[in-house]
Parts: sequence; C-alpha cells; structure tokens
Amino acid sequence: QTRSKLALDVTDLGNQRLKNIDTPVQVFRIELGTGPADLPGTKFARDGQDMPSLAVLPFVTAQPDLAYVSEGISEELIGDLARVNGLIVVTRNSSFMFRDGTANPHNAAARLGVRYLLGGTVQPGDEVTIEATLIDARTGEKIWSGSQSCGFPEIFKGLGKLAGEVAERLVGPPDAEWLARASRARAATP
Repeated sequence: QTRSKLALDVTDLGNQRLKNIDTPVQVFRIELGTGPADLPGTKFARDGQDMPSLAVLPFVTAQPDLAYVSEGISEELIGDLARVNGLIVVTRNSSFMFRDGTANPHNAAARLGVRYLLGGTVQPGDEVTIEATLIDARTGEKIWSGSQSCGFPEIFKGLGKLAGEVAERLVGPPDAEWLARASRARAATP
C-alpha cells in the first residue's frame, strides 16, 4: 500500500521465519538511498544560511534518580550555546521530544531542521562524569567529543568549558563577550 504513496523502493522479501515467532512474517526491504536528500521530509530547514544550526539532545543516564540532573545539564548547555554569536540553537522544548535517547541522529536532525547534534551521557560514581559528543547529522561523523568529571555540587560549573569547546568547533573560538556572559550566567547558578 505504500508503493504509490511514498517515493521509496520497496521489495517484498516474502514470508520469513523469525526467532521466537511461531508463524511466518511477511518481510519488506525499503531502499532509502544514500543521503539526507533521498529521504522524504528530511530537507535541512536552515540550508543556505551562513550560521551552523545545533540541537542539544537530552543527556541520558542509566540512573533514573539522576534523570533530572541529565536534563539540567542539557538545559545549561542549550543556554550557554544560545549565547554564542553565529550559532542557531534549537529550544529545549523542541529537542526534548527525543528524550528517550533512541532517536536516529539523521532523523532527529531532519525533524529539528539542524545540521549538528550534541548529546551525551551522565555517569555517576565517586565523581559524576559527563561525556558529550558532537555529530554532523548529514554525514553521521563524530566531529568532537569531550568529558569532564567532578563532584556533584560542581557539576554545572564546568559546563561552560564544554560549551566553549563545542562553539569553537562550530563557529571558531568564543569571543571575550561570550566568555564574560557565560561566566556571569554560571556565577548566578546556585
């Protein structure tokens, strides 16, 4: 039923026997092409603009009681990066629709209309470790990664450094004005 409705190559592979399923299941192969332009609905909305566009996805943790900390880290990074001149940053409300952490980076970027995605993990221990990764969603390449470890009370104070490294990768070294704004914002955080 999709052949005439979607611009996809669909091949019927017939009924296949699958592990743990008693009856055969009809299987199809869908050819998606080789790049973002081949997928329906994946035109990057900000193509043609000179500024790079970024979404900070919610950071994930295996500890349910630290989920609020992971989300707070994402929010702080969104705030810091939104202050960078020459960088478009998607709002928290938009990027947090991918809260479950299972989003395909290319599809998430296409839905959000951005080229770059920043995501990561929060790992508890004697010190909390934050690992962040910047991905070019068009190519799927990891173009930067960084981490920091610190005690729980200091967890938000070092995020400016991570945000600065991401900004430098996307738009060049942060200027003195951005550093001052980030420093003031961080000082205001209890």
